[in-house]
Amino acid sequence: MGAGVSDEESMSPNPIFDFPAGAHAGNFMHDVFEHLEFDDSTTWAGLIERKLKHHQFDSAKWQSPIHKMIEQVMQVELAPGLRLGLLTRADRMEEMEFLFPAGSFSLASLVSALPVDSMLSQYLSGVAESDWDSSGMKGFLTGKIDLIFRWNSKFYLLDWKSNRLNGRSDGFVSPAIHQEMLDHHYVLQYHLYILAFHLHLRARLPGYSYENDFGGVYYLFTRGICSSSQNGVFHDHPSYRVIDALEQFFIS
Repeated sequence: MGAGVSDEESMSPNPIFDFPAGAHAGNFMHDVFEHLEFDDSTTWAGLIERKLKHHQFDSAKWQSPIHKMIEQVMQVELAPGLRLGLLTRADRMEEMEFLFPAGSFSLASLVSALPVDSMLSQYLSGVAESDWDSSGMKGFLTGKIDLIFRWNSKFYLLDWKSNRLNGRSDGFVSPAIHQEMLDHHYVLQYHLYILAFHLHLRARLPGYSYENDFGGVYYLFTRGICSSSQNGVFHDHPSYRVIDALEQFFIS
């Protein structure tokens, strides 16, 4: 996923790794990014202070680490020319909720429906049937996508992650991020997000095509992002064959 970090940088203390972990911290970070004006840094300090107090964190202690983290997230180049700090409110939509029908199914049946060379198929092949329970999916699949944004006439999905990993910058290089995506089942999650958004765009956008209009999905592990590298950044753009196979499996 790009350049790594030096030994000196990986060992240097960063207070963002001392910020509490868990659901409470995750809710705070999601709240900040949801209401952040990406392209107006003059508003960030006030927002951070309000959200820290609202979520009952010490604003004097955490104001600076959170602000520095946001700066790195907004400045990192996700793709040539693409930085979140360039996006206006008009190019963003937060918390899109989706709902589509599904039913209980076996792991083997899902794996057999997918192209064998897809990342999703490879991920599912590593899951034991005894650990698989799709009964909770019976009826409808629902969820919320953290952020949808538009850049150069393409649409992207983005999910904020506050995971601490090993608590150091060197824990956010590509292999570690890839393993985190597998360990926490994020690979299945984002494929379902993409399917939901694909169905939405096809119904709402005249002339839509997946290949031309969809730019992929980003998972940003915000604590470890550094604007000078791709640490903490995960991106994927599954082929249309994979998304079509998922649609045929769940919808048809």
